[in-house]
Amino acid sequence: LGQQCAYCGSTNVLVFDGQQKLIRPDGMVPFKIDREQVIELTMGDQTKSASMETLEGIFIPFWIFDGEVDRQFLFVRDKEVVSTHFDQVYDYENLPFAGVDIPPASMTDQLPPFDLDQMIAYEPQYLADWPAQLYSKDVEWVVEDAYDTMFALSVKKSGPPVIKGIVSPLGSRAAVSLNVTQTTYQLILLPVWVMAAAIEGRRHLMLINGQSG
Repeated sequence: LGQQCAYCGSTNVLVFDGQQKLIRPDGMVPFKIDREQVIELTMGDQTKSASMETLEGIFIPFWIFDGEVDRQFLFVRDKEVVSTHFDQVYDYENLPFAGVDIPPASMTDQLPPFDLDQMIAYEPQYLADWPAQLYSKDVEWVVEDAYDTMFALSVKKSGPPVIKGIVSPLGSRAAVSLNVTQTTYQLILLPVWVMAAAIEGRRHLMLINGQSG
């Protein structure tokens, strides 16, 4: 039922392991960049010093997270919280995390952004002409990375615990509390071109965003 990607070890998502129950993708983003455009974008005027060996379009599964982080200001005395003041909520949408180990995160992390407004419903028939990887990272393995990312982004936004218009209890100090809440996720297939090319005698493997190039 599946095609094989020589460089990513991918097989069509219609193939199920008898020992593993796989989640059906929630959607997929179609290819917008065709083969000729990829060659022009990547090779350009390098034809004298570079030669393309292989070029293949595949779908890579990504876990897409939405979430909220609540920020509270705390007053702490002797390691005990003496008062709390709810401040605001940080909203995050469409944070992508690859559901595969190969290609490595050092490459897949550079593929976004993708315009998920162009997402269509997942249809197995669409994969008749395109190979697609099975996810190797269950959502339970990725959710910690999603939480860490939302938390780190919120730390940058939050800044120091400066509270205006509130009198601090005697002998207390101000602090900030950040809590990740309301997390949801989807499994989305995203389009990627995989190219192997020889450049100045050295072999390189490249991933190209199949939607934007």
